[in-house]
Amino acid sequence: CLACEFDTSPFARATGLKSGRQECWTRLLNWSEADFEKPLAFDIGGLSATKKRTLLDERRLHLDQVTEADIAPADDGQPGLSQSQRQWLQVRKTVDGETSSYLDRDGLQAEMATWQFPLHFIDFETCRAVIPFHAGSRPSTLIAFQFSHHVMAADGAVSHANEFLCTEPGRNPNAGFVAALHAAVGDTGTILHYAPHEVSTLRAIAVQLRARHNSQENTAELLAFIDSIAPPGDQTASRSVVDLCKLVKRFYYAPSMRGSNSIKDVLPAILHESEFLQQRYGKPIYGASGGIPSKNFTDMTWVQQRDGSICDPYALLPATVPAASGDGPANRPAAVLRNGGAAMQAYADLQLCNWPASRRQATEQALLRYCELDTLAMV
Repeated sequence: CLACEFDTSPFARATGLKSGRQECWTRLLNWSEADFEKPLAFDIGGLSATKKRTLLDERRLHLDQVTEADIAPADDGQPGLSQSQRQWLQVRKTVDGETSSYLDRDGLQAEMATWQFPLHFIDFETCRAVIPFHAGSRPSTLIAFQFSHHVMAADGAVSHANEFLCTEPGRNPNAGFVAALHAAVGDTGTILHYAPHEVSTLRAIAVQLRARHNSQENTAELLAFIDSIAPPGDQTASRSVVDLCKLVKRFYYAPSMRGSNSIKDVLPAILHESEFLQQRYGKPIYGASGGIPSKNFTDMTWVQQRDGSICDPYALLPATVPAASGDGPANRPAAVLRNGGAAMQAYADLQLCNWPASRRQATEQALLRYCELDTLAMV
């Protein structure tokens, strides 16, 4: 039950897909539709598998059946909320029907005071193919094919400054990726990313570069840059590097996130609450003359209302071009590129499918727009 592969999201069920877990629990637990609409104990962010198993064995599956003793919230001596404190905050706010968010403004500002301008917001898109795309590569070797880079100056000015995308079939992009990233972020300013993916990606590329030291002319320069951001082991980066996801976990929580720390859930929560962001991005200033410079959008309004609520910005991204008729990978239906899994699939398709130039260009444009929104979300 904890990792049921037949479960589906509420959105997927709304489109007609069935949930195997829901059908199972309907029979075993005699649950009604109302029972499934109530928040589940499984939704508690970061809850250990052991605690989930205990709750499951005791048939305490709803969030309102979780007690403070189950969570045992305790201070861990670090600024902000500990994981257990955050878990109990989620339970309490959900059960009490609170919609207000939690923000440790002082703690967050103390962290931000250590940042050095300009601020560099980066996001990577990567792929690990079981059957390698490139000669000489091992199965599941990491490929970093794309990044996006927003910059914020000391005066608050924001711009989409740089991007990288390499989809040329047969070409390993990793060395060029790192070189372009170094040129983009330079050697000054704090680098901000979301979750460990960017750091682990750079470390994986460093291992590859060291293994091919003699075949890459600028290997030493690339490795020095990587080590300044993502040194191996437990070494401390010489560059100021901040994981924004860690700050969210420590200093911010909104009930609408439902225990998730994904930027796809954090962004809508913040937009819903921030009048400043609603006013700023509720106008077509993104990619507009005199507005916020963008490489892939023109006169974009990111805060849009539908049915009285603010749209998820990722839902505003367009689909790729329609597929041709027929069967097989080359004729796969057009996807709405709104998550990392779709980005990986798009890259794989661009390596393998004999698409016309128009569809390749449309898919590449969708990748660029998606990745740009990821770094804008961090801003």
